[in-house]
Amino acid sequence: MAAAPKETLPRPRTPPRLPPPPPPGAERRELAPRVGWTQVAADERWEGHGLGRPLRHGVATVVVPVLDHDPTAALRSVEAAAARAVGAVIGLSAVEIVVVDDGSATDGVALAAEARAAVFRGGASAVSYTLLRMQANVGAGRARNAALRRAAGEHTCFLDADDAYRPEHLLMLAGALGDASLAWVRSGLAVIGEAAEGVLQEWRAAMENGAPTTLCARTSILQAVRGFPDGEEFVSDHEDLVLHHRLEIFRRLTGKRFVYGKAGYRPVESVEYRSRGAPAPGNHLFRQMEKFRHPMSAQAAFDPWHADGQRAAQIQKELASSEVKMREVLKQVEALEAKTRASVL
Repeated sequence: MAAAPKETLPRPRTPPRLPPPPPPGAERRELAPRVGWTQVAADERWEGHGLGRPLRHGVATVVVPVLDHDPTAALRSVEAAAARAVGAVIGLSAVEIVVVDDGSATDGVALAAEARAAVFRGGASAVSYTLLRMQANVGAGRARNAALRRAAGEHTCFLDADDAYRPEHLLMLAGALGDASLAWVRSGLAVIGEAAEGVLQEWRAAMENGAPTTLCARTSILQAVRGFPDGEEFVSDHEDLVLHHRLEIFRRLTGKRFVYGKAGYRPVESVEYRSRGAPAPGNHLFRQMEKFRHPMSAQAAFDPWHADGQRAAQIQKELASSEVKMREVLKQVEALEAKTRASVL
């Protein structure tokens, strides 16, 4: 009797071989456009992007800015969190992942993102990918803004390519924002990776309250406060601090006039904030680890800008300008509400 033929299994897809990242300080050039990617001008700003664009109810947008780093692990973690959140009783109907290549020096980021997007292309998947490419390196804050201006979901969350969501992250935050009084919610985080031991609790609390990775907010509010600062002085750092204070200013200005007047916190370490030392000089978290092992009162020894006050003055100037712009936006919102009430009467 002839043996039954063996079942032939499909061969697994070979992951793309990514070109190595450029050495620090290497000259950057604009890469050729790729199919499936939207090119974003380096000088794009909020002007000309009006408020009130329709957003999809029950959908969360996750923004992942990337620069010269393989984002595969981060993207897989979002996909796993989406699988748990979509279809849950108090969950999401879909998750949009927006990858923003912030002017990488090679096509490595694009190849990795395209490989993940191809898994969900077509069919009835509740996960979709949107791919954006900045024409030059503009910094993480402005790269996130490019995604925020195009977000489809009613909620927007953020994740850096070094970090990862744990599977419960999106379900927990989506469930929290089911409370109509919350404007945004933050999660706890776990600091892991190279030289990650010894972070003081006061610094950990500051990270949870300021890092974009722990934040999930109503997209309309992030757009109303104009997201992260666009100024050149915030390309390399402190863009997250400005967003944090912009949200607090918004909450103070709106008071009880709007339903969304509170911020939430879920003390669950559902985000992995990863310290990475290679390639040198390491990622932003790794370079600050020594500071995080000392009290905040000693910050001036590690941050020269903190000692001379110049950086603090720049941040205060940006926030003062933000408040003026927010007051203008709120006047527009109030005028629209008054017009709507008049049309009903």
